[in-house]
Amino acid sequence: MNKNINKYLTKASISYRMILLFIIFSISTAQEIDSLNYYQKFDLAVKSYKDKRYSLAEKQFKIILINERDYVDPAAQLMIAKSQLKQNKHEGALRTCKSFLISYPKSIYEPDVLILLGDISLKNEKFTKAFQHFINARRVATQREHIY
Repeated sequence: MNKNINKYLTKASISYRMILLFIIFSISTAQEIDSLNYYQKFDLAVKSYKDKRYSLAEKQFKIILINERDYVDPAAQLMIAKSQLKQNKHEGALRTCKSFLISYPKSIYEPDVLILLGDISLKNEKFTKAFQHFINARRVATQREHIY
């Protein structure tokens, strides 16, 4: 019986050590992320997006939007919407896009947001609405070409 108890305690001890190492690693990783500048954090979030880790990317872009830019960052907001769409969070992506268009009229990202709205509408089988968004995106992009 003592052998079984000793075996159990040894396994438990190894488990606790692994948990402790995980916690220490998590804290050190969090501190490293906190020491990054805005552009490094943004690049890290883009990497998560490109690696198809959309939930993580959404969280990272939200942290950037809230903590780094005091809710004023059109690029981060666009990427939040894209991440939400990739996770099939259509309503969230729709709200994020609408908020973007209200917050950043005439943004260089406006055509991208309109295309995203078109994609959301397509996924929701609202084909006429999708077509309208795509046409508006083309119109806005064409107008921007004449400005530059």
